[in-house]
Amino acid sequence: MAPEARGQGLALHMLDHLLARPALAGCRWLETTVTPSNAASRRVFESLAVRLNAQCAERTFFTKEDFQDPHHEPEMLIRIGPCFA
Repeated sequence: MAPEARGQGLALHMLDHLLARPALAGCRWLETTVTPSNAASRRVFESLAVRLNAQCAERTFFTKEDFQDPHHEPEMLIRIGPCFA
């Protein structure tokens, strides 16, 4: 995201807009992967969970070894909605 757009709530606004679509009326979970160091994205999804009064859980989805780049961080699965089954 461009530096001048950061901190304006644009990501949450976009997610709200997407989740309001009729095609997603039956959606129970929102899932995404985020690296541990991506604090801004993690905050967006944590904030969304609070706004939706939903649980926000995470677990490892991809390990470092899943990537060809030895410097790639693991990817954590963030799930908003009912907890992991």
